[in-house]
Amino acid sequence: MMKSMPGPYTNIKFMPTGGIIAKNMNEYLGFSKVIACGGSWMVNADLIAQKVFDKITDRTKEAVMTMLGFELKHIGINCEDAVQADNVAVSLANYGFDAKFVTKLPKHEIGQAAVNSLRKYGVVTSFIARSGERVGIYFLEKGASQRLSKVIYDRAESSIATAAAGDFNWKEIFEGAEWFHFTGITPALNDAVAAICLEA
Repeated sequence: MMKSMPGPYTNIKFMPTGGIIAKNMNEYLGFSKVIACGGSWMVNADLIAQKVFDKITDRTKEAVMTMLGFELKHIGINCEDAVQADNVAVSLANYGFDAKFVTKLPKHEIGQAAVNSLRKYGVVTSFIARSGERVGIYFLEKGASQRLSKVIYDRAESSIATAAAGDFNWKEIFEGAEWFHFTGITPALNDAVAAICLEA
């Protein structure tokens, strides 16, 4: 019936909700006239009444993973820089995944501000090592007309540049983890940090 509906309504997109479950959701989403799906199997009245919000969260995560078709168990994505790595962690958290961010930051206010900026999006920050004196920074000079943009990195003696293998318990960090994303700039800092990334 759904495929016959667009006949007289060629410019309308549909959002079916009745009878949708995790097992048939992608059949509906695969139809070009369907823009989204909903279903009470994710958030039904009983779960709300009983305040079983963990179950609602689990079912919502299941729906997102089913929709996106995630089947990989482990993948390493080489992010271009730390900003992109932050964005990956925040995006996964926003999609309902449990995302952990692992790095090394100073204990002072600037380091804590970086931790807080991730934590407010639901990213797990408990595995961030805390020591050292500096946060790595970079300066961007925006280009104009035919003049290219220019980036100057200032990461010497930053906390992550002075990281040691003992700063990270990878067995504990990877417990329950299925995906692993890392930045390309991190192993390029020095041989010691590259070895840490290789160990991970």
